[in-house]
Amino acid sequence: MGYEKRLVAVREIARKYNFDPEHSDTVRRLSLELFDKMWDLHRLGCEERYWLECAATLHDIGWSQGPKGHHKSSLRLILSDQEFPFTSDERYLIGSIARYHRKALPKNSHFHFAAISQDNKRKVRVLASFLRIADGMDATHSSVVTNIDLKMGTDRVMLKCSVSHDAGREQEQESILKKKDLFESTIGKKLIVKWLQKN
Repeated sequence: MGYEKRLVAVREIARKYNFDPEHSDTVRRLSLELFDKMWDLHRLGCEERYWLECAATLHDIGWSQGPKGHHKSSLRLILSDQEFPFTSDERYLIGSIARYHRKALPKNSHFHFAAISQDNKRKVRVLASFLRIADGMDATHSSVVTNIDLKMGTDRVMLKCSVSHDAGREQEQESILKKKDLFESTIGKKLIVKWLQKN
């Protein structure tokens, strides 16, 4: 089964968890934009892009188990729900990326991260860093960010966020400031965010 067919299956199965589909789609779109526009920084391929898209689609399904620790619940569901068309390795990879969309950074003391190969651990860190930023850009679940642009420097990345309105933007700004830590430690560049109001 190709990636597109598997993604359709993932989205269908995810519906039963009654997550916020609009937020999930916004985070998925922004995550993939970050992946595509920062390709020169990570040089990852179609398989890794697929992992990110799955993780972004599923990152909030843990809300179905309650708000407390929902990121950990998302991981548990990805690991345990046999309907998802994932191999055993993919469950750990996609589940870890989804789990790290908030709170703690990847650690070898986390059983699911420890189970991943050394090469894939770096990939998970890169992909989870994109998911954290994308989730931060939609902290209010209002799809305020309509477009992003990136400018690369030797020691920094300028992220320009075009917004449709000011409502909620402060929360998005605050959220990205909290969530850019994994990106900066993994990519080795400072992330500067600039907000542009669309007329």
